[in-house]
Order: sequence, then C-alpha cells, then structure tokens
Amino acid sequence: MSLTDALKTEYLKILSGYDINFFDRTTVGEGIAGYSDIFLPGAPSEWKSGRRVMIVGRETRGWKRPASTGSYDTLERHIDAMVECHTNFSARHGSKNKQNRGETFWNFMRSVGDIVGDGNVAWCNLFCMDFKDKMPQPGQPYYDTVKSLSAQLLKAEINVLQPDVIIFANGGASVLVRREFFPLSGPESVCTDWRPVGKFDKTKLERFTLYGSIDCYRINHPSSISRENRAARTLFLEHLRSTFAASV
Repeated sequence: MSLTDALKTEYLKILSGYDINFFDRTTVGEGIAGYSDIFLPGAPSEWKSGRRVMIVGRETRGWKRPASTGSYDTLERHIDAMVECHTNFSARHGSKNKQNRGETFWNFMRSVGDIVGDGNVAWCNLFCMDFKDKMPQPGQPYYDTVKSLSAQLLKAEINVLQPDVIIFANGGASVLVRREFFPLSGPESVCTDWRPVGKFDKTKLERFTLYGSIDCYRINHPSSISRENRAARTLFLEHLRSTFAASV
C-alpha cells in the first residue's frame, strides 16, 4: 500500500463518523455555511527517510473541490477528489517556475524544498477547513466539531507519514489550538525538550521534540514581513541547511 493509500484509509476511518453533507459544497443549502471544502493532503512524491519535512500551515483560504467532480455519491469518491485536489494544487503552486512576490507561504515551502528536495516536503494544515477564508474562531458555528476533526486528521497524517522534522508555520494566533492538539504538560503531554534557536525568543522561533522523536520548530507565518520574523526565518533556514548537510 502506498503512503497516499494509507492516508486515504485513515481519512475514511475518521470521516465515516460524520454526515457526508458536512463536507458537500455542491449546493448552497448543503454543508456548513461559511466553511470551505475539507483539506486532505496526499503523500509527497519522494519522501526519503532522514530528509522528510512536514510543514503545517494554519488553514487554506477558499479551499475548493475540483469543479469537474460533481456531487459526491460516496465518501470514498470525495476523499479521492480532495486528495487529488491537494496533489494538483501543490504541484502547481510549489513549482520552481512560480515565484510569488514578497514573503509568502509558498516561497517558504520552495526554500525548504531547495534544502531537502521538493519531493521530501509535505504540506499539511492545523485546520482542515477555513471559515469565510479565515482561520476558524471560537463561537463560530460548528467550531468545536471542525477543531476536533482537524486534530484527528493532522495526527493521522503525522502517524502515517512519520516526518523527521515538522515546521509549525502558523503564527501566534493559533498557538493555543496547537497546544491543545499537542499538549505541553500534564498526563497527555507529547511535547518535550523545549529550547531556543539562536538569539530569538520563543514568540519568533522555538524548537521542541514531539512524541519523543520528531524534531519540531515553530515560526510565525511565512507571510509576516516584520524585521524580526524575517530574520528568524532566515536563521531557521540556515539552521535547517546545516542540519541536513551534516546528516548526508
């Protein structure tokens, strides 16, 4: 079984517990008003052990299913369509021939790909849906359901893909959600060995270990243009380059 097939199997297990209309955006009256389609990543093309980097964004604005898929007659077809959507979107926006102006999430993805190889970079998100093109917030309809589903999907993606490094590139606004998904303390704690990277305090750049083995970093969103955040990203990429150069 391929890694993408393994992901689809996990997605089916998780999503089978929900009404399929929760995800269907084929008519205005179905699904959840204001929420995007569901974000279901496929596996990267190469994924070489020792160089596997997962980048976790915050949410995907306006994530939509392919227009050609029509309505979903089965959950399996829906999952296939959304994984294909992720694969095609990643290939199109992650191409070396497509450079965005300024500081963007995809330019950061390409920079990491330059270090470890494009096929060794996985793109996942903290939230599996956006709400009106923004990160879901407490008090919005179905927020707790979307948050719970997002946690299940992200944990399944980590379990299947087994990344060597995870970069949480989702900024300070989602810190509390990330800590809820991956507790820092208490009996359910899964994060240990917090330590700084260079001169930056933890609001700009921090490092920790997840599940006792995965090397993790948190940076502010790659679109941030503040001088400190730019400097932290530059330092982090230099750190990542030296880390993987030493592992060759």
